[in-house]
Amino acid sequence: MKYLFKACILCASFFSIKVFCDVNDFRNWTSSGLALWSVEEQALIGREGDGFFISNLEYKEFELFIEFWISRNTNSGIFILCQDREHINPESCYELNIWDNHPNQNARTGSIVGKVMPPLAVVATEGKWNTYRVTVYDSTIVVKVNNVLTAIYKVDELRPGFLALQKWGGGEVKFRNLRIK
Repeated sequence: MKYLFKACILCASFFSIKVFCDVNDFRNWTSSGLALWSVEEQALIGREGDGFFISNLEYKEFELFIEFWISRNTNSGIFILCQDREHINPESCYELNIWDNHPNQNARTGSIVGKVMPPLAVVATEGKWNTYRVTVYDSTIVVKVNNVLTAIYKVDELRPGFLALQKWGGGEVKFRNLRIK
């Protein structure tokens, strides 16, 4: 397995953020939107504004493991199998939500927004490090939060797509130890 988050240097401009790493682990990721992304203490942190951190690579069948930390007033998510880089949303991707306080509790953390709602189990994630483990195989998406099964979704056909980490609303979200195999 490859760890994608390492010690890095960020170079920011008015229009975009470029990420440079000593081992080039971020060479296949870019940012979109107004969220401010930084790397501190080996974690990718999204603050202020709304936006995404997007993989340039596409995946079809894979296992994804990531740790996340979320503040109370932040809406976040992990978007997988995305098809449209200009419109990242639950219609063009599968959104694995990270938002314990979602106004619609059926779409809270652990759900696949618009597909598996409510999640199969309620997991509290605010203000602490948590894990998402996602397996995509044989037209099935299996989602676990903190090793608790929260969603299983079967579709006729899964198309390859990119990944996007979301930061929306106030507060901050942190991601670390991203592994894809």
